[in-house]
Amino acid sequence: MTRRFAGVIVALCLLTVSQSAVASTPSLMNYQGILTDGSGVPQVGGPFSLTFSIYDDASATNTALWTEVQAVTTDSEGLFNVLLGIVTPLTDGVFSGAERWLGTKVSPDLSDMLPRTRITTVAYAFRPATVDGASGGNITSKVSIGSGHTNTGADAFVAGVDNQVTGNYSAVGGGALNNATGESSVISGGQQNTASGFASGVSGGASNTSSNTYSAVGGGLYNVSSGTWSVVDGGILNTATEEGAVVGGGGYNHARATYSTVAGGGGPFPEDSNSASVYYSTVGGGRANSASGTGATVAGGFSHVASGSHSTVGGGTGNAAGSFAATVGGGEGNDATGVGSSVGGGRDNLASAQDATVGGGQANTANSSRATVGGGSTNTASGVASTVGGGIFNRARGEFSVVGGGGGADVSDSNLAFGDHSVISGGRANIASGNSATVGGGGANTASGRAATIGGGGQVIPFIGIGNVASGDLSTIGGGVSNTAGGFGATVGGGDVNTASGDGATVGGGDVNTASGFVATVPGGGHNTAAGDYSFAAGLQAKADHHGTFVWGDNVFADFASTADNQFLIRAQGGVGIGTNSPTASLDVNGSVAIGSGTPIVKVLSASAALNFPSTASLAFSDLTLTVTGAAIGDMVAIGAPDGTMTAGAIYTAWVSVANTVTIRFNNLSGGAVNPALGTFRAAIMQF
Repeated sequence: MTRRFAGVIVALCLLTVSQSAVASTPSLMNYQGILTDGSGVPQVGGPFSLTFSIYDDASATNTALWTEVQAVTTDSEGLFNVLLGIVTPLTDGVFSGAERWLGTKVSPDLSDMLPRTRITTVAYAFRPATVDGASGGNITSKVSIGSGHTNTGADAFVAGVDNQVTGNYSAVGGGALNNATGESSVISGGQQNTASGFASGVSGGASNTSSNTYSAVGGGLYNVSSGTWSVVDGGILNTATEEGAVVGGGGYNHARATYSTVAGGGGPFPEDSNSASVYYSTVGGGRANSASGTGATVAGGFSHVASGSHSTVGGGTGNAAGSFAATVGGGEGNDATGVGSSVGGGRDNLASAQDATVGGGQANTANSSRATVGGGSTNTASGVASTVGGGIFNRARGEFSVVGGGGGADVSDSNLAFGDHSVISGGRANIASGNSATVGGGGANTASGRAATIGGGGQVIPFIGIGNVASGDLSTIGGGVSNTAGGFGATVGGGDVNTASGDGATVGGGDVNTASGFVATVPGGGHNTAAGDYSFAAGLQAKADHHGTFVWGDNVFADFASTADNQFLIRAQGGVGIGTNSPTASLDVNGSVAIGSGTPIVKVLSASAALNFPSTASLAFSDLTLTVTGAAIGDMVAIGAPDGTMTAGAIYTAWVSVANTVTIRFNNLSGGAVNPALGTFRAAIMQF
C-alpha cells in the first residue's frame, strides 16, 4: 500500500561551534508530518519505519549528505513528530552549502517520495543574537561586531568599540579606538593601538604602533615596532626601529639596528634606556646600557657601553668594552679598550692593548700586547706578554716579565720587573732590571745583571735600601742583606755586606767578606778577602791577596795576609792537627809525612838528659844512655851535643841499644886523655 505524508520542519536547532557547546545545545531538527495512504486516509498507530535523508539538490539521483532511520507512531489523525539527528548526529558540515533538501521514504518503499522538501531558515536565523554553540561554517564577507566601528577593508573583521579596520583582510579582535590600516594587519585588543604595516600586529596594550611589514607589538604601553620583522614584546616606551630588531620589554629601551636586541630592563626615565644601535648588537637587561658595536653584547647591569665590534660587557656598573672582541665580565668602572682585551671584574681596571687581560682587583692596568694583571691593586703590566699576578703597586715593564705579587702600601714599595723575561716572585721594593733576571722575594733587592738571581733576603729600606744587588751577568745571591754579586757568574750565598766582584767568585756567607779575584772563594767567616785569582780566604781577617793562595785566619782580630803567590797559610794559635783533633804543637801530624818523593816518616821521638862522660884515654871510648820512650832497635838516631863537650878529637855516636834506650858513645881520637864537660844531650828518633 502506498503511503504518503505531509511534513513540516518545525524548528532547526543551532549547530554547535565547539565540543563544549554541544553539551548545552543539541544538534537536532524538530520535524512533524501526517502519514496517509494513497487515497489520503490517515495511517494510525504503528510503529512505521521511516528513512530521513538530507541532499544538496532536489534531484533524486544525488547521494545523501546525511541519513537516519526512525520508528514512528502516529495519532488518530496520522500525525507524528520526530527529532532528526537523534540516531545519526547532524554536523555543521551537513549545512555547509547554500541549499539543502529533506527526503523521506516509508518502508518497504525503495525510494524517497517526491518532491523532496526544501529546508528553509527560521525568520530570526537571518540575524542571530549570539553564536553560542556554533562549531563551523564560512563567513564570506567582512564582519563587524560592536558599535562605532569603521570597517572599509575587504574581508576585514572588527569587534569591540570604535575601532577602525581599513586594511584589506585586516582584523581588530576587540578593545577600543584601535586602528588596523595595513593589509592583513591584526590588533587583538587593547586601546588606541595601530597596526599600519603589511601583516603587522599588535596583541594588546595601549597606544602601541606596529608600522612595518611583519612587525609586531605584543602589548604594553607606547611601544613602537617600525622595522621589517621587528618585535616589541611589551613594556613601555620601547622602540624596535630596524629590520629584525627586538625589544623584549622593560621601559625606554631601543633596538635601533638590523637584528639588534634589547631583552628588557631600562627604567621609568629616558636616561634609564638600554640601546642596541648597531647590527646584531644585544642588551640583555639592566639600565642605561648601550651596545653600539656590531655584534656587541651587554648582558645587564648599569651604565655599560659595549662599543667595539663583537665586544661584551657581562654586568656590574659603568664598564666599557671599546674595541673588537673586548670583554668586561663585571665589576665597576672597568675598561677593555684593546682588541681582544679582557677585564674579568673588580674596579677601575684597564686593559688597553691587544689581548691584554686584567683578572680583577682595583686600579690595575695591562697596557701592552698580551700583558696580564691577575688582581691586586694599582699594578701595571706594560711589557709585551708581561704578567703581574697580584699584590699592590707592582710593575712588569719588560717583555715577558713577571711579578708574582707583593709590593706595599706605597709606590716606593713596589716590585719592578723591567728586564725582558725578568721575574720577581714577591716581596717588597725589589727590582729585576736585567734580561732574564730573577728575584725570589725579600725586600729592596736588585737583580740588574743578565740572568742574575737573588733568592730573597734584603730589606732595611727606610729610604729604600739596602738589599742585595746582583749586578753581574749570571750572578747569584741566595739571601742575606746588603750583599753584592758584581762579577760574571759571581755568587754570594747569604750573610751580610758580602761582595763577590770577581768573575766566577764566591762568598758563601758570613759578613763583610770580599771575593774580588777571578774564581776566588770566601766560604764564610768575617772580614776576609780573596783578592788573588783562584785564591781562598776563610776564618777571620784572612787576606789572600796573591794568586793561588790559601789563607786561614783564626779568632784573632788582626789581618793575616799572604805575601806571595801560591802560598798556603794557616794562623791557628791552638795548633794545626793532621789526623788529630788535639794538636800538641803548632803542627801535629798523626800519620806519616812524605818529604818530596822520599820514604814517608811515620813518627819522630825525642828526649834529652844531662850526661857527664868520664875521662877517656886516647883512642878509647866511653858509653852513657838516656831514655827515649817508644824507641826501637834499628831506628834512626840523631843526637845533639852541647858545645862545651866538643873538644879536639871528640866524636859522639848514638844508636838504640835496647827498646826505649839510646846509647851515646864518646870516642876520643886525640893523642891524650880527654875528660868531657857535663852537658845536656838530645836524642831524636825517626821511625819509617
